[in-house]
Amino acid sequence: MTLRGRFWVLISLLSCIAIAVAVRLVYLQSINRPFLEKAWQTQSTRFINVNAYRGMILDRDGVPLAVSSLVNSIVLDPVTLLKNPIAVRQIAKLAPGNISKDELWRVLRSHQSLRYWFWQRDLPPFMVKDILAARVAGVYIVPSFKRFYPQGASVAQIVGFTGFSGEGRDGIELQHNRLLMDKEGKEKVRVNGKGQIIQKLDQLKAPHSGEDVQLSIDIRLQTEAYKALERAVEDNKAESGTVVLVNVRTGEVLAMVSVPSFNPNDLSDRVSSGVRARALTDVFEPGSTVKPLIMSMALDSKRYTPTTSIDTSPGWYYIQHHRVRDDANFGQLTTTGVLKKSSNVGISRIALSFPPENIYKTYSDFGLGQMTGVKFPGQRMGYVPTMSNTPSPFVWATMTFGYALTATPLQIVRAYAAIANQGIELPMSLLKRAKAPIGYRVIKETTAKAILAMLHTVVEPGGTGILANVPNYQVVGKTGTAHKVGPNGFYKDKFDAFFAGIAPLNDPQFAAVVFIDNPQKGHFSKYGGVSAAPVFSRVMSKALQLYNIRPFGGEQVEQWKHMTRAQLERLVAIA
Repeated sequence: MTLRGRFWVLISLLSCIAIAVAVRLVYLQSINRPFLEKAWQTQSTRFINVNAYRGMILDRDGVPLAVSSLVNSIVLDPVTLLKNPIAVRQIAKLAPGNISKDELWRVLRSHQSLRYWFWQRDLPPFMVKDILAARVAGVYIVPSFKRFYPQGASVAQIVGFTGFSGEGRDGIELQHNRLLMDKEGKEKVRVNGKGQIIQKLDQLKAPHSGEDVQLSIDIRLQTEAYKALERAVEDNKAESGTVVLVNVRTGEVLAMVSVPSFNPNDLSDRVSSGVRARALTDVFEPGSTVKPLIMSMALDSKRYTPTTSIDTSPGWYYIQHHRVRDDANFGQLTTTGVLKKSSNVGISRIALSFPPENIYKTYSDFGLGQMTGVKFPGQRMGYVPTMSNTPSPFVWATMTFGYALTATPLQIVRAYAAIANQGIELPMSLLKRAKAPIGYRVIKETTAKAILAMLHTVVEPGGTGILANVPNYQVVGKTGTAHKVGPNGFYKDKFDAFFAGIAPLNDPQFAAVVFIDNPQKGHFSKYGGVSAAPVFSRVMSKALQLYNIRPFGGEQVEQWKHMTRAQLERLVAIA
């Protein structure tokens, strides 16, 4: 074929191809256009979830205890990126963490079968803005919310924490999860070929943030109580400790701390012993802190007065071949002296002059063995022997000085709050209240006032609780010491130490309980008047100052300011 012939053959072929392309374009642009448009819309349309904020947890004054912060995760498509070394180099340069291109390449190779791999999580917005602006194919920025706890360990056991997907796992986060939980929205969007959103088409479901929960906790008191307790546990070489302080007029819990605690912003090092809100979840034999409850029963009956004489000599007596004893022979005591000297002999003799059902009713009326009103995961009720259990007279006797029954610290502080509130018991609350709830009368108002006056002698010279005093205020309270229970009975060298008290005497506002678990710094640290009472003094002092309670009395504290710990321990121990 001549050159000219070849030329026209080539021209003919090209013309045929051009005609075919033109026909195809006409077909696609006109005849098949609806199908193509529908296919494009389908392939470029996505439905995405829209996050909302989980509700905040606040203290009584609105200070944030738990908040949700906007964070971002970098998600990579290894399949796409491994085909583009230039993009990998660009990502390595822009991403936080100073990762090299070779290192990132190795990481991508180890996930080469994945199309959606979370590479870095929980990054603040400023750390991903450069990658976001680069718009690299195969790289996605996924926004979400992370829970943050500004107050840290001091309030961790109350607030609790959330799980990976944002649901409450413990504490208030769990108890009020449905209220706090946000509700995701859903949007219809259009994406480009790189999978990046270029247009929002429709909001199918609006997102809704969770509701805030305001607690009764005063973070100023909470922080002070945590510091005081942490120091006391360390100084007394104790295993743990708990402090609870409540408003006796409203039943609101203003501070509730336990040591050890944990960092809610880093759950990797938490241990179960540090997670528990011990004031609600741990029970113990309350020791002598329950003696005022039994004494109120006696005064309410009008068979006893604050000056009734009780013979406690020779410092012990037997019931069914079991001995009830005091630390010393206190001889003849008034009922007030029985509380001041914390006489087991005296209080048990008073109690056993009544039918056993009176003892059970007294503890039940004060809320022992019952829920406190606080709604909280894992709360325990403790145990009080009932009449159906038919305890022996010796068991009834030991119950009067805090053995053979168990209670939580919150139950004990609730009982003391009832005495402080003119004999009216209120349900406790961890949520801020607009007004005080309706309570019920446990003891007569005159009895409550008498018990307060009697308990004031405990913190006077010669009493067991002198270290609980607060300068310029009159406080009242009761010490307690109890043997810890082991698998084979009571330990000989392990004790729990307590102090429960009220302030101020002239116009009670607050009640508090301090519990020190197994203090081991010398012989005297086992006494509640030595290890627990000073914590009460520090925390109650802060409460009285913060709430502008007018000073009244308390001058006797001055004489103890310059005494050494050893001198103070000895003074309490011989009281």
